[in-house]
Amino acid sequence: MRFYRLLSKVFPRPFRRDFERELETTAADMLRAEGARGRAHRVRLWSGLVADAVTSGLAQRRAERTGRDVSVRFLWTEVRQAFRALAARPASAGIIVVLLAVTMGANAAVFGVVSATLLRPLPFADPERLVLLWESYEPMHMATMPWSDPDYVSVRNAPAFSGTAIFGSRRVVLTGRGEPASLRAARVEGTLFDLLGVPAAHGRLFNAAEAGRDDVVVLSHAVWMERFGGDVDILGVSILLDNQPRIVIGVLGREVAFPPPITFSGQMISPETDLYLPYTIDTAAEARGSHGSFAIARLRPGVTVDEARNELGGIAANIARQFPDTNSGIKMTATPLHGQSVAAIRSVLLVLLAAVAGVLLIACASIANLILARAFSRGHEMALRAALGASRASLVRQLLFESALLGMAGTAIGLVAAHWISSGLLAINPIELPDMFRSSLDWRVLGFTAATTVVAVCVFGLLPALHGSRTDLVTVLRGTRTTQSPSERRTRGVLVVVQVALAVVLLVTSALTIRSLTQLWQVHPGFRPDDLIATHVSLPTSRYADDAAQRAFLERVLARAAQIPGTTRVAAVTQLPFVLDRNSSDYSVVGEPARKTGDYLIANFNRVSSAYIEALRIPLVEGRTFDGTDTSASPLVVMISRSLAERHWPRGEAVGHQLLLGQGEGEIPKTIVGVVGDVRSDGFDGRIEPTIYLPSPQAPSPAYWMVMTTARRADALASEIRTAVHDIDQALPIGSVRGMPDIMSATVRKPQFTAVVVSAFAATALLIAAIGLYGVLAFDVAQRRRELGVRVALGATASTIRRLVLARGFRLVGVGLAAGIALSILASRSLSGLLFQVPATDTVAFLGAGTTLLVTALLAIWVPARRAAHADPIETLRGQ
Repeated sequence: MRFYRLLSKVFPRPFRRDFERELETTAADMLRAEGARGRAHRVRLWSGLVADAVTSGLAQRRAERTGRDVSVRFLWTEVRQAFRALAARPASAGIIVVLLAVTMGANAAVFGVVSATLLRPLPFADPERLVLLWESYEPMHMATMPWSDPDYVSVRNAPAFSGTAIFGSRRVVLTGRGEPASLRAARVEGTLFDLLGVPAAHGRLFNAAEAGRDDVVVLSHAVWMERFGGDVDILGVSILLDNQPRIVIGVLGREVAFPPPITFSGQMISPETDLYLPYTIDTAAEARGSHGSFAIARLRPGVTVDEARNELGGIAANIARQFPDTNSGIKMTATPLHGQSVAAIRSVLLVLLAAVAGVLLIACASIANLILARAFSRGHEMALRAALGASRASLVRQLLFESALLGMAGTAIGLVAAHWISSGLLAINPIELPDMFRSSLDWRVLGFTAATTVVAVCVFGLLPALHGSRTDLVTVLRGTRTTQSPSERRTRGVLVVVQVALAVVLLVTSALTIRSLTQLWQVHPGFRPDDLIATHVSLPTSRYADDAAQRAFLERVLARAAQIPGTTRVAAVTQLPFVLDRNSSDYSVVGEPARKTGDYLIANFNRVSSAYIEALRIPLVEGRTFDGTDTSASPLVVMISRSLAERHWPRGEAVGHQLLLGQGEGEIPKTIVGVVGDVRSDGFDGRIEPTIYLPSPQAPSPAYWMVMTTARRADALASEIRTAVHDIDQALPIGSVRGMPDIMSATVRKPQFTAVVVSAFAATALLIAAIGLYGVLAFDVAQRRRELGVRVALGATASTIRRLVLARGFRLVGVGLAAGIALSILASRSLSGLLFQVPATDTVAFLGAGTTLLVTALLAIWVPARRAAHADPIETLRGQ
């Protein structure tokens, strides 16, 4: 035999002679058993395993005699044995590798997003010292409010900060470079780039002396490549922005993006900035009440965020005493820039990480059961190794080697799969993450994956190794062992219970997120979005500087758009519902007593054309809507929402009363002509805010949304809408044309993302748990076939045998279900912040999860139960 030749080369005659007779007898028995199956290649594999067993036993004895550690040669023998053992059973090894590849890939993909978003520092100098500054005003329900310029000037020299900068955003129109393009511009104070510690990739950036300049621009790397072809010669060249020439002085690096995502009003806003313009600070007294910009600061070394907050609190109190009319009740605070950027999605990512870790644990339990089954079938091999001198530690080490090889193979394939899973996650992500938050296979992901592999191998490899190494030599070598020991059967049952319990937790989490999403979709938005499409139009103020020009353009473009075939109504609005853009201010009711200083009445202001209410089919509650008589020359009028009317006139009769908008001395009272239904402007889960509607002819604007009612698709109308606008002004860019349902769905992308991904993980966990349950019962039936045959021979019916197997399965499922529900009650508390109008212990979700598990478990249990009930007792008693 081949392994005798190997034996003679590796070991001297004295060590070989003692084992030849025992080896020959054992190998002959194996050859006869395998010959009965007619597979010569398996004989060769078994022969190799026996040879390796002898080699391992003799090498270990030699090592013990000499007192030396196991040599490299001995370790290589262990690895070779592991390879041969896996090759002897390729089917089970393949299943384990596939399970690991899927689960490890999912873990690596999710952790990659978590790492890039929550752990990777922002690409700025000393990012941990950067803080975002906020104002807040409770009467407006705004825990975070943008800054007014004078308020910012009052805090920028605070001792806690080594530097500050203010920034805002606006839309500009680029012309002279192909098709007109609407670009997002960040207006930044000249000190910003020094504060961030970022250099220019080409040219230079703004400095403090360039505040207020209107003739320079810095390009982002993305727009430099897309619009200017990455041409370095663009530096010093003048480009037209809003028909005004500006000289390009620099280009930012590829990795720099400012501002980072900002969590504002509970939403994560991720503006992709195309270019940067100098910020002009307005220090006029009347600007103190106008809040529209953001502020950033760098803490001095040694100063904590809490110390900065205390300092800002004192400054806010002093400003409120000096300017009670505008700052009474306004507070100031600071939050770490990175933490605030990801505040809106942190909880979602942590839930996903916990969910995918649960799937991995379920997979490990299933793999442990598979390895236990393999270990039972390898009882003769383990007994032979022990008989030839291998210690239990050697057997445990050998089985762990096999698990480690499986873990490394599954992880290697999983890292490849992680790329595709990451792409899928980003394709349905709740926001458009900027490049700084794009996941990549960096050292964090590789380290996490390596650590997860080690833990997984220990979880699914150690327990089977301990069980597989504990063998009764006499029983196994005599061939009298045909069933599992009670401890093995109990261990396999416990692993199934763990799988079922974790699957229940994921199913409950999935059910809760789906229920929450369903509740969101059932909220009535206050209007009918069917057949509505919208596009944004922005007029450059350099060419449309006065009200008359803006008013004339709007009248012409609405009339031209109404001629598009299939269009029934065309309207304009400055704040489209579900587009998270508010213009709130104070108002007062003529005739009511004057309110105390700082006790403001706040409402949203929205400028709309006459057809807006009819186009969105907002219900009219009282009075009339705007019509053609509400012109710039007619008396000033407004409409109000139902919530604002109920605030002052709960019994009705709001029509005819007058409002003053703002606190200016020249403010002219405006008469209420109608009351309309409330609209959820900030999304399905947003608060209903009182709203005042102004007619666009009396309150024109340079930027608005054009809304059209049509039965045609948005993409089919895009070119015709563009033509309609260009018939009036060829230099105007048109935003994307989108259906209103599509715009509305964007506000539920985060809960939809959570529900879809968690449900996918829950379905995977349920499938793995069902396969594990089926495998355990099928193995039990196979091991108990002789017992079941005896029962049938003694008169047991098929239904009795079926009930016996079903009872075993449902005992495991029942214990797992109870444990899973208990764990779900504890785990669901962490989900409360992600749920909308659904309690964390929602009965429907728990019942749905339990029912799904029971139905799936029944399918998994029924197959082995049916097979046991229909087994031929004669064949089972013969052992066939």
